[in-house]
Amino acid sequence: MATTEPIALVQNSNQIQGYRPKLIEFYGYEGEDFRHFQELLDSYLVLSNTHSDNCKLAILKSQLRRAAKVYFEKTIIKDRPQVTYDEAMELLKSHYITPELIQNYELEFNDMIQGEQEHPQIFLSRLREAADLANITSEAVIESRFRAGLLRDTKQFCIQSSARTFQDWLNHAEGWWNANRARKIAMVDSPFIPRNVNNVLIYHDDGVYHQRYPSNDHNIELIDANEGPAQVIPITNLHPYGMVNTVIPNPQIEQWNIS
Repeated sequence: MATTEPIALVQNSNQIQGYRPKLIEFYGYEGEDFRHFQELLDSYLVLSNTHSDNCKLAILKSQLRRAAKVYFEKTIIKDRPQVTYDEAMELLKSHYITPELIQNYELEFNDMIQGEQEHPQIFLSRLREAADLANITSEAVIESRFRAGLLRDTKQFCIQSSARTFQDWLNHAEGWWNANRARKIAMVDSPFIPRNVNNVLIYHDDGVYHQRYPSNDHNIELIDANEGPAQVIPITNLHPYGMVNTVIPNPQIEQWNIS
């Protein structure tokens, strides 16, 4: 595994200025997916313009930790000293992507449901991503899980709308969502919210400008970066005319009250 060229662990001159591919370590522990590690590593090798097989193996070894590094050095390299990068990746993949792991992914896939604040298209994308991890290639299985996992109100609306094909289900689900769960607009200095000359929000639910700017049912979060904390004055120290009153105790009055 002697390297014949420098290992490209930094960005090359032909890359976008200021961009560095992200690398992660792989430990070989439960809960890790080697395919995610492989995808990021392959992207790094392409963006860093690394073509030498020796360099690829060196970078792969540098990102393995604990159990994965021990397996790579004590088993793969020991049994196959002249192993190539592609062969090493396939051996690691077959070792860590087990049938038991795929079965766990399948069980989790069968229990997937739409989130309360999740758009139907986002739910469908999440289903396709999970199906890829579970090695599910049947489009009919994904579509069936989509229909079964929709929110109750959305599913009922699709049935009432006589949805038959999967595209009908998707269209009606989006229609129900757009009518009942409007998208939230939350940003500083939003152009959808009126401002005064000082670029501060005009209203904060005080009812002053409601006649000029009628409220709507859109989920819009109002953000005022210039709003400061309110000053709190204890109510026991307030004067009837709004002034702070400092009371000096009179011993004679206290004695008269006791007697």
